Amino acid sequence: MSIGRVIQEDTEQRKKAEKAAIKHGDSINTGTNKTVYRGLRGMVKPVARKDFPEENREELGETDFIAPGTVNERDFTDIGLWEETMVIHQDEADEKVGEAVEKYGTDFVVEETVENLLDEFTERGIVYEDPGDNIGFYNGEAKAFDVYDSSAFEFKDGGIDSMSDKDFYKFQQEAPVMYQKFAEEVASYSKEDAQKVVDKVSQASNYLIEGEASRINFQQAFNYQR
Repeated sequence: MSIGRVIQEDTEQRKKAEKAAIKHGDSINTGTNKTVYRGLRGMVKPVARKDFPEENREELGETDFIAPGTVNERDFTDIGLWEETMVIHQDEADEKVGEAVEKYGTDFVVEETVENLLDEFTERGIVYEDPGDNIGFYNGEAKAFDVYDSSAFEFKDGGIDSMSDKDFYKFQQEAPVMYQKFAEEVASYSKEDAQKVVDKVSQASNYLIEGEASRINFQQAFNYQR
């Protein structure tokens, strides 16, 4: 069988699997998941092309920050969707944050996520709106998922160094909340004192001043010089 034929058959099988998940799969509509379906190979989310956040793919699609997956365009009018349906197919996490805390421990979860995900977003001038709900662990590595939710990220034009003063001020208010939401999520699963978890988050970050963050205020701890 030719390579082209193999690719074509694989594409058709994936299309059938995606369609089956949307038609018959376990629908998830709670929390930050908006009409996501559990399929055989992960989570399937259909979006009309007009509603698909192209910026998210441009900014993050080729990075190591997001969960493994694909975005395909399908004609799914036969199941009541759109002629231009964007089908987002992301691998399901091996562990969610709570499961990762139990498996790997608080220290590992904090260091892995802050150093290799949240600090990297900060470095790029990106704010991740739902870090607690939308972070999973894949082979022990923290990744962001549900990243094609149009409200998942706040992007600033050109990154930190070229932000306007107005945008930079806004970024300074928003970025600490990203760390705070994550700290609260970890603390809710950890057996350690919540303030100790907050301290671990500030210690792990290059952009938080150790000892300055509290459960109700990360603003005074955030420090990014440009």
